[in-house]
Amino acid sequence: MGYQLGIDLGVSETTVAVAEAGWPSLVPIGTSAAVPTILHLSPDGTARGGPAAARLARSDRGHIAERFVERLGDPTPILVGSVGYSASALVARYLSWLVEAVTAARGTAPDLVLVVVPGSWPQRRREGLADALARVEADVALTVRTAAEASAALFNRAGRATPGSYVGTFDLGTGWFEAAVHAAMPAGFVVAGGPVGLSDATTSMLDELLRTHVLAAAARLAATAPTPDAAASSSLAGPGAKDGTTDGAAHGTAHGTAHGTAAETATPPPPVSTPPLASTTPPVSASASDPLLAACAAAREELVIQESARIEVSAADSGTGDAISVTVTRDEYETLVRPMIEDAVRALARAIRSVPATPEDLSLLVMRGPGARLPLVGRLLDESLGGIGRRGIEADSDLALGAALLAEAESPAEPAGSQTVVLGPAAYVTTPPPSIPPVSRPPAVSSPVDVPPGAVAGGLAGPGGEPVAPVTALTALTERATAAGHQPPAGTAGPTAGGPTAGGPAAGSPGSRPRPGTRPVGPFGSTRWLLAAAAALVVFVAGSVTLGLVLTDDGSDPAAITAADTGPLPPSTIDQHPQFPADSMRSAEQAAGISADDATATRTAVPAGPNTVIATGSAEVAPITGTAYAMFREAQKGVTVQVSATDTDDGLIKLCAGQADIAGASFALTDPACKDKVVGFEIAHHLLPIVVPKENTWAQCLTTAQIGSLWKRDSTVTSWDQIDPSFPAEPVRLVGPAPSTVHAKVFLASMTGASDNTRQYQEVELDEVPAEIEYARGAIGFMDYSNFQAAADEVRAVQIDAGRGCVEPNAVTAGTGMYMPLCKPLYIYASKEALRRPAVAAFMKYYMENQRDVTSRAHFVARDDATIRDNTTIVNAMTAGVGPVQT
Repeated sequence: MGYQLGIDLGVSETTVAVAEAGWPSLVPIGTSAAVPTILHLSPDGTARGGPAAARLARSDRGHIAERFVERLGDPTPILVGSVGYSASALVARYLSWLVEAVTAARGTAPDLVLVVVPGSWPQRRREGLADALARVEADVALTVRTAAEASAALFNRAGRATPGSYVGTFDLGTGWFEAAVHAAMPAGFVVAGGPVGLSDATTSMLDELLRTHVLAAAARLAATAPTPDAAASSSLAGPGAKDGTTDGAAHGTAHGTAHGTAAETATPPPPVSTPPLASTTPPVSASASDPLLAACAAAREELVIQESARIEVSAADSGTGDAISVTVTRDEYETLVRPMIEDAVRALARAIRSVPATPEDLSLLVMRGPGARLPLVGRLLDESLGGIGRRGIEADSDLALGAALLAEAESPAEPAGSQTVVLGPAAYVTTPPPSIPPVSRPPAVSSPVDVPPGAVAGGLAGPGGEPVAPVTALTALTERATAAGHQPPAGTAGPTAGGPTAGGPAAGSPGSRPRPGTRPVGPFGSTRWLLAAAAALVVFVAGSVTLGLVLTDDGSDPAAITAADTGPLPPSTIDQHPQFPADSMRSAEQAAGISADDATATRTAVPAGPNTVIATGSAEVAPITGTAYAMFREAQKGVTVQVSATDTDDGLIKLCAGQADIAGASFALTDPACKDKVVGFEIAHHLLPIVVPKENTWAQCLTTAQIGSLWKRDSTVTSWDQIDPSFPAEPVRLVGPAPSTVHAKVFLASMTGASDNTRQYQEVELDEVPAEIEYARGAIGFMDYSNFQAAADEVRAVQIDAGRGCVEPNAVTAGTGMYMPLCKPLYIYASKEALRRPAVAAFMKYYMENQRDVTSRAHFVARDDATIRDNTTIVNAMTAGVGPVQT
């Protein structure tokens, strides 16, 4: 089976991820998943990117190109080693190197490469990107999607919200700002507002602004220094800021003070003429190789958690022949950057209004980018958009994971005979929204943008440059229903005959749909009504399918209907996803030592009968099945589910021998003789985030060995600096649920090797962990994911490094098992024969149809919508024709 490659192309850093069998994961190039967007072009034409180019930059700056992504569409060539290149040519060389590096690391080329960029980029930059993709030297199809679409793919995987709710994104990135609003629909998230983009409210612009003012402050200090060779330190005074005085000297011999605004003291730079060949570096260098700019970026990060930061200005930069130290307070910095942040907040407000919606409609605002962590951002959001449900800062690398998920969704199965396939439709296919769209013009639900005429990379445009028609939420949902075998109701918008549906012509072929001249919202009058209509359409389509089954009943014996009569079924959801090795999972289950006494499930002891369901197996799954029964018996009277638990092996043996109807499992069934007798369902993930108070800024990522050294029985660790010398000498306080609980046994077995290998710690209920940790600076604990989501404003999750890099428990890792070893899938197997009994059929149908609610109430992580849908489809097919429960 192949894999798909997702690339989040950034101005200074690019992130790469792959999707394989439905599981996205980051791909480190060198030692980090964040790859520098930098090229070294040797005289012989060899292009090296990423870490190798960064190393070469120290000794061979003349052959280095960087920040070329933001120059896309600029016709002025970039001079690298006395040779002129267009920005598109440099981006093409960088992407070619990146694809080659991933191919070499994995031993085979990807099936599809999907690049995500801001959907609010201006037209010239999009045209430059399309030109770059056409030049990429790789024997693989390439396509482009927007960052907003990548976010939607992540939300769909995580199942973040119920239909009808909204989630916003606020990405204060290095080279671009973008805000968007996503609407949760029955078929998944769609982009409903924006995206709205800004080129001058970015993290790099914040750093450039600080750099300019620091140089002005250094000049004032130099002018007031008592001796020519004295070095001084000063408090940066911006407009409206307090005067600040700081003692210090580069040589330890003088003190200096600077006051006044930059306008009073700084001399405007002389105008710069544009030469025929431009340097790769802007007039005021935004390059990471600039030590002062790097110091300003570091100061920005320090000011997130500290009240002041000191910036060293070298003798060369100060222009005085002496090094000077400038101190910046947080108040002064916020005064300096406030107008830029206010612009970003207003852009988000425009995106919300364009839905149209209000801040109160947003259940969550996802924030990304280095600048999003500034305290000023949160305060301005509260002041201007205080009605937003909650905010969460997520890793910048998430967009690469979303790109990989989009690539997997778009990658076709390999056709017979390995024939060449032209991919489509393209992402950039309609007129884009302006960078700041007027409120009076609601944008389309999706956020596609244009490909210039003639662009052919990865099938981006057809012959003559005519792109594919846009896909709005309504047509997308209709096409999805059609692809599933459901015909939309008469009169609804669907794929135009000859459009790029399964088996139809590819994007850009003669059968492609023409691009309309406008971006219609239809008869609904607004995007909000369009979303409601789309939701109603899905419900109608689903209802009509059910009705069709009833209408075609010919009165034959229901018992004679079998699963084979229902048509092709999706494969078991256990087989759809990667499975952890049974031997290692069996060992983990044994190490946890979970028994029936530990499973907080409802248990009964009744004689077996036609209305009794026997459930056994893994005690880790028993709480979920017990919760399902507690909910089921409120809806269905007369059925008893006898829930017991031992371990996975015992449960599967009993199931295969006909001694049980269903069995929970912590690992997949491996007995080939039994597989034909049962059907499997992946129902949940067991995820245990490790959490600390938000005041803890040092423990960002811990190795499994470090965590084990904290919790094991013979631990002598009492202070954080014993874990890492760079950590403060803060007393450690351990918090968690009681060692006898299932969650604690899994955590301890994973971290210390055995469920009873633990030191004493403060024992609390799962939902009480955040309250015990929030205000205890040295506290650390573990909890279930559902309570962690509810407490995201109180505690912070710690990333885990299990030997493959730091991973945080977020929306993606919760659904894919990447937060190892504290995340793993859980399964339910049912006997095919037992599913023909009314009681078992009724219980399993309820279990699968209400899977999300069941797993959440049991403090586990529900699977994604696609998995739940397939589980429901399979159980409905296996129980087709089974009569009602007779009481």
